[in-house]
Amino acid sequence: MKRITTRHWTAIALSVGLLLIVATRALLADETHDGTIKSISPTKLVLMTPSTEMTFVINAGTQISLGDKPAKVADLQTGDAAVVTVAGSSTRTATAADPLIAARIDAQRSSSPDAPDPVSP
Repeated sequence: MKRITTRHWTAIALSVGLLLIVATRALLADETHDGTIKSISPTKLVLMTPSTEMTFVINAGTQISLGDKPAKVADLQTGDAAVVTVAGSSTRTATAADPLIAARIDAQRSSSPDAPDPVSP
C-alpha cells in the first residue's frame, strides 16, 4: 500500500479549494442596479436608486460606457442615468471592508448635449 505524502495532501487540498471557488462563483449571478449618479470620482460612484443610495468601487477592471460607446470615469456626470453591474454579488450587503465593486457601468446622458449643466444651489 502506498503512503499518502504531504505533497499529495497539499494537491488534494488545493484541488478541493479550487473546486469550491469555481462552484461558488457559478452560483452567484451578476447583479444590476439602476439609478442616477449622485456623485462620481475616479475610484467611487454613488448611485441613487428608487429605494436607496448605493456606493460602488471603480477599479481598473471596471468597464464603462456612455451612450453605448466606450467611456472613461471622467466622462460620467452627476445626474446621468446609469446601470451598475456587480459581478457575483448575489444579495450580500456591502461593507467598508467588503465594498461592492462595479464590474460595468452603462450610463446615458440625462439631458441633451446643448442643454446647460444644472447649477447646484
